[in-house]
Amino acid sequence: MLGELGSEHAIRTLRLEAAASAAEARRARQAERAMQVELAAKRDRAERLRMMHEEACAELAQGRQEAERQLDMYDEMVERLEERVQTLENERLELGTYLQETGQLDGEAEGDT
Repeated sequence: MLGELGSEHAIRTLRLEAAASAAEARRARQAERAMQVELAAKRDRAERLRMMHEEACAELAQGRQEAERQLDMYDEMVERLEERVQTLENERLELGTYLQETGQLDGEAEGDT
């Protein structure tokens, strides 16, 4: 009888240990699944951030190109304006020389007084 009680106790102990091991294995699988879900979420977030970064870089490059194009356009406008100012200055000097040579500059000055 003691032998049977000892065997039953050993069997119960083994069953309890097996149940505890099974519960621990379930918890480990659940924890692993939770970590996989978290990892997948982090990968998705990383991918979204990477795509946002690429889009931002593309927009920045496009903006830089547009700014450079506008700067080139303004440089050309300034160059044309400087050429026009120089042309007008040359014409003014030529006109002044002509008026002095023809005596009209002095005549206008006398007529103004």
